[in-house]
Amino acid sequence: MLNWSRDSADATEVSKTDLKDRPDLLSALMKNPGPFYQTPQGPFWPMKTPLDTEAYLGALEGVQVWEVKGLIDFDALFEAGAELLGQTP
Repeated sequence: MLNWSRDSADATEVSKTDLKDRPDLLSALMKNPGPFYQTPQGPFWPMKTPLDTEAYLGALEGVQVWEVKGLIDFDALFEAGAELLGQTP
């Protein structure tokens, strides 16, 4: 989950997180499907329909989630990703 900022003074950091403990990160992932989902009755999903946080958490159960925070630094993110994958950058 990209939670970094160009205005941050902190170094880029990648850390494993659990969305059940960090529901604030779900807003970056939860999106209304709008015209990409049509109900079985025919109409499209209304834009103001509330999203189901518990459904997202259930669907993502068992999925590893990593939060990237601090300064936007693609090189640091690449290095962290390579380390997580056991690769040498």
